[in-house]
Amino acid sequence: MAIKNSDTYYGVRRRSQQLKMLGEIAGEASGEAEFKNFLNKSSESIRKSFNYSSVQIWMGSRNRLEVVGFASKSENDAVSDPSTVLIVKECWDQNQTLVSNSPHSGFQVERDGNGGSWFATPIRLRKECIGVLFIESDQLDAFTCDDTAAIQSAASLIAARFYN
Repeated sequence: MAIKNSDTYYGVRRRSQQLKMLGEIAGEASGEAEFKNFLNKSSESIRKSFNYSSVQIWMGSRNRLEVVGFASKSENDAVSDPSTVLIVKECWDQNQTLVSNSPHSGFQVERDGNGGSWFATPIRLRKECIGVLFIESDQLDAFTCDDTAAIQSAASLIAARFYN
């Protein structure tokens, strides 16, 4: 029983979930599904893999970003929350990953009392930002270093599917 409660067991289990999620997205990317369906399935795969609150895929141009893929625990989640839009635009402008694992760390934006974590990473095609993968969690410290690598890999798979 002690092994199942250990950090090592937790890390191995989480890594297994990450690899499964990437396998699902890669499988969808190689399929013939419509791009919009692929984006929604990818969002749902990421959300379910780690029980995140919501996953949004934003694409367009800097001045006209829109949500093109979405998955949420709740049907009442606002897709275009003003603070989310600010984070997405900042991620786009900086062309780098932004993470806040608590209300007191990372890029600061008023989140309407949300005490959880968020993660935004660019979706890059040939080093150019073509979109942003934005994830929210109800939990503090929801994103580990391994999560960062897995989510950035998912963003790369989305970019590859966009290119094809």
